Amino acid sequence: MVLSGVSVIIPIYKGKKYLDYWTRILSKNFSDVEETYHMHCEAVFVNDYPGEKIALPDSRLCAAVYNLEKNLGIQGARAFGCRKAEGEYVVFLDQDDKIAENYLTSQLGQIGNADAVVCNGYRERLWMRGKRAIYTQNGQLDKIRGRDCVFTEKNEICSPGQVLIRKVSIPDLWLTKIMKENGADDYLLWICMQKARRVFEVNYQRLYTHMEYGSNTSSRSEGMSRSIGEMFSILEENQILGTEELSVLKQNISKNEEESRYLKMVRVYDYWTYLKIRNRRVEDYLKSRHYEKIAIYGMNYIGNRLYDDLCGGGVEVTFGIDREADGIVYEIPVFRIEDPGLAEHMEGIDAVVVTAIASCQKIFSDLKKICRKPVLSIEDIFLDMMEAEGSRERIKTEGTVL
Repeated sequence: MVLSGVSVIIPIYKGKKYLDYWTRILSKNFSDVEETYHMHCEAVFVNDYPGEKIALPDSRLCAAVYNLEKNLGIQGARAFGCRKAEGEYVVFLDQDDKIAENYLTSQLGQIGNADAVVCNGYRERLWMRGKRAIYTQNGQLDKIRGRDCVFTEKNEICSPGQVLIRKVSIPDLWLTKIMKENGADDYLLWICMQKARRVFEVNYQRLYTHMEYGSNTSSRSEGMSRSIGEMFSILEENQILGTEELSVLKQNISKNEEESRYLKMVRVYDYWTYLKIRNRRVEDYLKSRHYEKIAIYGMNYIGNRLYDDLCGGGVEVTFGIDREADGIVYEIPVFRIEDPGLAEHMEGIDAVVVTAIASCQKIFSDLKKICRKPVLSIEDIFLDMMEAEGSRERIKTEGTVL
């Protein structure tokens, strides 16, 4: 098979509502590429939700739709689409991404002899008005050009949707070592490419918009931590990074997580404020899931506010859990997770809500050893609530347009 042109690969998961947008925006992009570069373009939609079939709206868009019989996860769906792609270049987009009408022509114009080109763009957050540039200074993008393994400092690329890649430059390891946990597969790809001496070019134009909703895996700390741990295992087992490089990467990720701890706390309060302005309450969320008796893990700032928010309502906070329980005097009992009687108390509740921001993966792991009830993070509760609120807003807007 002779590769030519561009293949745009888009995994779809319960995302029928996005197909009209992609049909329109890709038709414009493809038309401009064919006119400017005389290249063929195709869209490859991979439906990763076996529960429903998808089909494209009537259009002239050159596209293939693959309805999978088994859920593969985001990396698996991307790899499947890549194997089906016939283009010399590929782009991995998420179903809720947005791109400019000149996205492909601009990226093709900048890639030159490089293996990949990374453009600038915007972050658009459901709970905030407006949008902000991903890179506010060109120097931030310029780092990606570096040959000194910049990706072992941190993931410099917000999303794979920013990147046009030569298909032959994608390492086989990434196409075959499919991660079980969504979130860090793109980080794994950039590290593998750089260690294979692939060359990255940059494009300063803002061509791409990364949409952040409650369902975005990268927003969920527990799942992302597991995904990064899985990435470490793949890098070590396949000797992609040496022992020292792997140690540096782990230290840097740990450092970045610690530095962002208070930023995460601010963000959680920001979510809470957004929801309160719209009269959305945690109590209603918990009651809708029949969680009428809960325990709170972490009785500091956020845990205190959550207790106040639920106090006197339809959800009872039966007890708290805190690693410094011996020094806490509170209106309800507070236990350490090591206390021998805690497992028995767990039998009388419906769920545990974790309000701690740091070390969430270890907390979840420790709780699940002694608790058979659901364990939820306050951050994920807010993200779920915001996603539901965003769906209501979109339905209202679409109804107005109609």
